[in-house]
Amino acid sequence: MSLKIEKLGSSLRATDTETGNILFSKPIKNTWYSESKLKDGVIQFYDSNSESQETGNYDSLFLSDAVDNNLTAFTEESFREFVFQNLSK
Repeated sequence: MSLKIEKLGSSLRATDTETGNILFSKPIKNTWYSESKLKDGVIQFYDSNSESQETGNYDSLFLSDAVDNNLTAFTEESFREFVFQNLSK
């Protein structure tokens, strides 16, 4: 299974590439990620307006399942690059 993570307009979307099911679609504004989880191989987005990173979490994704808009597998570094280019903190 691959999960495509992409910016669509002003939203962040994760889509199962096999079924086309949307796992989540959230506003990009105030969305950020957990660096500590990424180092453990997990992508965890959260609402940065929440009082802590543990509240307002979106579904967790395994980095090994995540691909970009071109269906290229993310690495830690390429995922960070995606975040820094597409999300506003």
